[in-house]
Amino acid sequence: KRSWYDLQLAQARFAAEKRNAGMVVTCDLGNPHDIHPNDKEPIARRLVLHALKDVYGFDDVIADSPVLKSFRVDEKGRFVLDFKDATSWYGYAPDNTAPGGFEIAGDDGEFHPAHVANTLIEKGRKGKMYEGRELIVASDKVKTPKRLRYLYSKPWIGSLYSEDSGLPLGPFEVN
Repeated sequence: KRSWYDLQLAQARFAAEKRNAGMVVTCDLGNPHDIHPNDKEPIARRLVLHALKDVYGFDDVIADSPVLKSFRVDEKGRFVLDFKDATSWYGYAPDNTAPGGFEIAGDDGEFHPAHVANTLIEKGRKGKMYEGRELIVASDKVKTPKRLRYLYSKPWIGSLYSEDSGLPLGPFEVN
């Protein structure tokens, strides 16, 4: 069965592999039941970042949403993730909930909801600020994690952002 998740992962692979290709992550915008967000202005602003960097040569502009560089499982059974273009994180959802969308599976292959385990250092206008460069994700139901995925299940709405760029983390998986 095909899903938006599969499509988004394919788009990310294409953008990473093809010269002069880029991708704007929109998982935090619009209607979760329609792949085309109604609010086009934030999409246009994100596309402008790509033009400034890739066409006009502004090297100090961060145009890409965070991309996973490396991961490991720590001694507490948590995924520790390091991303390109992200040295700090914040979560923001209109309903003021914590960032969701993570799922972890162990040896049995069954996925369970997971949460951001970084220390919460501030809660304010911009949302929830998290300590550390690396993103730590854990599930109380999985003691020996093997796989992780983000935004695989409904409602597919991202609410985790790089403090460096303000751009959202898009769907990804660790197998």
